[in-house]
Amino acid sequence: MAKQNYIKKQEFEKLKKELDELKKQKKAGTADAAAQKRMAEIEELLADAVVINDNQEILTQAGLDKLVAELDYLKSVRRAEVAEKLKEARGHGDLSENSEYDEAKAEKASLEEHIERLQDVIDHCVIVEEIDTTRVSIGSKVTVFCAETGKETTYSIVGASEVNALENMISDKSPIGAGLLGHQLGDKVSVVVPMGTLTFEIKEISK
Repeated sequence: MAKQNYIKKQEFEKLKKELDELKKQKKAGTADAAAQKRMAEIEELLADAVVINDNQEILTQAGLDKLVAELDYLKSVRRAEVAEKLKEARGHGDLSENSEYDEAKAEKASLEEHIERLQDVIDHCVIVEEIDTTRVSIGSKVTVFCAETGKETTYSIVGASEVNALENMISDKSPIGAGLLGHQLGDKVSVVVPMGTLTFEIKEISK
């Protein structure tokens, strides 16, 4: 099976813009070796890209399974629990002065909104079936060395619904995740984060 290289439309346009700037540098004779290497990387990345809509989430199979299980729990268990709370609250008298009823009603609205969002993600998601270990992509595990902190860290690049800070599972939309996407082993990448600019050297890419 060919490796999948899904890129959201916004990221695709961003890479195209970067490529155009690098081509201008090359034409003007100002592109150094690093710029020419980056240009080749982007050209390869875009050549194999499958562009998807910005509102679609890219998930691993494990991520999808987790969302499906959560949705099933919310529909089969939480809905019944919230319905029972509403029923009990209605029995406490005047609804206009019943704070328990208001709270239960708000909880039901929040629950239904969450169910609707999960269902939408599941219905429109794109599943990463084969991880490309030649460059950082969604589904990759990437080990980087940060020059500023002197620490080596392994991140998993995932869609927004799979983010887990405790396990270093970061979104493809986060500063570090977005900055690493498309880069290859040995690349040095500068990423702007709230604390400043960090420089990462990619040590390993795996799945």
